[in-house]
Amino acid sequence: IRPAAERAALWEKVVADEVDFVSSDHVAWPLSRKSDPEFSKNGSGVPGLETLCPALYTGMVTERGLAPSRVAALLAVLATFALLAMSLGRRPPPDDAAE
Repeated sequence: IRPAAERAALWEKVVADEVDFVSSDHVAWPLSRKSDPEFSKNGSGVPGLETLCPALYTGMVTERGLAPSRVAALLAVLATFALLAMSLGRRPPPDDAAE
């Protein structure tokens, strides 16, 4: 939904292992609610939970040859560590915590 250059830059960060985790708030909005250039003014949730896993797997594993375990780490392991650390008022774990 974002411009192609922004999507490409985000994928570069994922491939370079510079993304801590990926999530979705599971709320579906029409595209008209996702087109404001100011990211914080857009509704969120596209893709929703039902498409997040397959879309991320396709982009990471099928299209970029990354390990399926990295998909799991971005969707669950690292997100859990980060959210737990935040709830305890601590810093997230080191980058290699999921290895």
